Amino acid sequence: MQPLFWSAGVPARNKNETTTNMEIEHKYVIIDDSWRDLAVSSHHICQGYLSQETGCTVRVRTYDDKAFITIKGESSTDGLSREEFEYPIPHDDALRILKLCKNSIIEKQRYIIPVKGSLTIAPHDDEEPTTQILDLKIEVDIFEGDNKGLRLAELEVPDKRVVLLDPPAFLGEEVTGIVRYYNSFIAQHPYHTWF
Repeated sequence: MQPLFWSAGVPARNKNETTTNMEIEHKYVIIDDSWRDLAVSSHHICQGYLSQETGCTVRVRTYDDKAFITIKGESSTDGLSREEFEYPIPHDDALRILKLCKNSIIEKQRYIIPVKGSLTIAPHDDEEPTTQILDLKIEVDIFEGDNKGLRLAELEVPDKRVVLLDPPAFLGEEVTGIVRYYNSFIAQHPYHTWF
């Protein structure tokens, strides 16, 4: 079975092509509510972790009326990228699997905010670089339950060289690669215990 998503949520190619299955993601703390006027949609997420071993996590997630199982590999040293394999599963199965996750459940509301990025590529030393303008999205996560008060933003990009054009004012400190902001960590160490 081919993963549903690879590299920044781009649909997987056909089964005869190779995909990188690499998630490249920046993570930020939210510092104000200006994102609310920019959101174009919102989605309820409930996710739990079946395995949180060093170097690999296995997550089940409901995303509105859809459901997925995701396997994530170890993060790069900068925390920016890691392998990710995500597959759709029946929603009812996901609800049953979530019961197995017990104390590692996260609930959050996710808001989608469209943004632009740019990617400049110089294919060879003797060629002029080309710049592509990319349609990207920032996902603002407003956590609920034991994690109420935690607000994070994620920006998945197809390439590490992508630069966000006109970063929105609500983006605060970049916390990419800081373990305490990984969802798998938050599931075991809820935000209300941080203080």
